[in-house]
Amino acid sequence: MGKEIELKIPLSQAQYEDLYKNIFVEKKCAGVKVLDSSGEQIYKHDEYFTKYATLEERAEKNEPQVIRLRTESVRGNKQCFFTIKRKTLQNGIEVNKEDETLVSDENVLRLFFEEAGYRRWFNKEKKAYSSHCVLDDENEASDCGIGQVKLGQTIFHLELVEVNKMLYVEVEVVSEYDTAETENKLCGKGSADLCGQKKLPESNLKAELEKFVVALGLNPADKDPRSWYQIISENFC
Repeated sequence: MGKEIELKIPLSQAQYEDLYKNIFVEKKCAGVKVLDSSGEQIYKHDEYFTKYATLEERAEKNEPQVIRLRTESVRGNKQCFFTIKRKTLQNGIEVNKEDETLVSDENVLRLFFEEAGYRRWFNKEKKAYSSHCVLDDENEASDCGIGQVKLGQTIFHLELVEVNKMLYVEVEVVSEYDTAETENKLCGKGSADLCGQKKLPESNLKAELEKFVVALGLNPADKDPRSWYQIISENFC
């Protein structure tokens, strides 16, 4: 997987309902073109692990900021993923190097953590609606099977989420891909040349990310720079 560039913004109940209606029901929003969206809610149970007692120790030992086991369920179908992330924070925008793999038996991984001296650090419960969108400000477009997308347009992954009872929208772009899986999934074609992520410098992608947030009717200045651990700790501890 490539490098993720993402931000999250807290929402009021009214903002959450407006975004749900625009993106997942009507599938239209001024300035935004919805490529795919589903009204089916995804349930994600995240377990985070560490060997150390404090954030300072983790940083000193250069432990990845995220060591996560995720159990994801849609309509009763369950999948588990193991993820390692190294992240930096730049003006409230996360830049993540993520590696992730499918896990067939999560209990084996939990046993490994226990034997290797890791402890469960904290849990996160997320309910999400997922969509892929582009900015609707281009005149030229090519048919990619599920929507009109201009060659090379930046594809935004939007998730409307409830995390431990808190409402947020998360938006990310990926600066590069190891495979054409995402492009092919979106385009329904056999070639990533037809419809792909823009290969732009990070600074350009960050600017496009904030432009997309504005198109959603939100203020980029409202982005929450805290990690989920900090957010959950400060609200529930």
